Amino acid sequence: VFIVSLLSLSESVVGDKDAAAFPAVEEQKLPIQISDRERTDSKLNSSVPIQTDPIGPVIVSESNSSLSISNDSGINSNTTITSLPKPVDIEPPEVSERRLNVPGLITPVLGASCISNSNCTALNTVCQGGNCMCQEGYRASKHKMEACVKIPKELNDTCETDLECDSAFHASECIDGVCACPQAFVPDQGACWEKRAMGDACDTTVQCLEIPNAACLQGVCACPVKDYVPSPTSSKCLHVSTFESECIEDIQCTEMIGDDSRCFDMKCFCKEGYHYNGSKCLIDRKLRSSCITNEDCIVSLSTEPADRRACVNNNCTCATGYKVLMKEDGCVKDAADSVTVSLSWLMCVIIARYFI
Repeated sequence: VFIVSLLSLSESVVGDKDAAAFPAVEEQKLPIQISDRERTDSKLNSSVPIQTDPIGPVIVSESNSSLSISNDSGINSNTTITSLPKPVDIEPPEVSERRLNVPGLITPVLGASCISNSNCTALNTVCQGGNCMCQEGYRASKHKMEACVKIPKELNDTCETDLECDSAFHASECIDGVCACPQAFVPDQGACWEKRAMGDACDTTVQCLEIPNAACLQGVCACPVKDYVPSPTSSKCLHVSTFESECIEDIQCTEMIGDDSRCFDMKCFCKEGYHYNGSKCLIDRKLRSSCITNEDCIVSLSTEPADRRACVNNNCTCATGYKVLMKEDGCVKDAADSVTVSLSWLMCVIIARYFI
């Protein structure tokens, strides 16, 4: 009995020591800190439990659709919580006013609902099909958003872009708000044509107008044949000149009266040693040269006065009343003929006095 009592007493003492050494731990709820949103937000599934570490307070942070849980002791539980996507309203908002969709812009007046033309306040608009639209021949302005502007159809029409001018008038551009030909072009027959120089290919004479008197001949800018010749610099076409006609360049003379002509003192003449035979400048023929007509024997005025030579028996010789100048190619008055004429004149005077 004594021994049994001692054993019971020993168990009681040991139990008290254990209780003192290890006091009962009351169940505690660890505080959980969640960033800015409650876990019950519509993006999270409230039925998903959160596991916490029993050591220290737990901090829950949110990143996109997952949560990262950590405590103040630096231990991360890396618990991931999958969230539900937030519903998106895919219905378009109510449109209070209809608008016309113009490339690059939407105008507040064009396209608005209307009953009559008086409801359309934009410039050059009419009511068509219950909407304000640009009237025929007009389009929505790209700069003045509440107006319709005229579609260009010819030069000097108002414009906003080069493209609309080119569509109406080939090669034209929008210059200072109107359709016009660029500086190197000229207008003609509904298009702008590039200017051409002498000898350049062309499609119309208007391209050659920068060259005075030129024309587009067989696809090339050139001077009209027979009547005009190009200047030495090919900058213009000069009128062809004949003997003693006005000129400014030798080529005006040579085209008509031969290569041996020149422009002297603004008129066409034959050069020295040549004479004009009525159509061309020919070299002066010497006496006794072969000939066919008297004109073949004519010499330039610088050589001797006119009408002193004639073609006799197909040879150039001095005309009647003239004789060949010795050792020179020239004709001078015949002295014998002069004496004969003088004596005849003297006899006439004496006879007249005698009978009178």
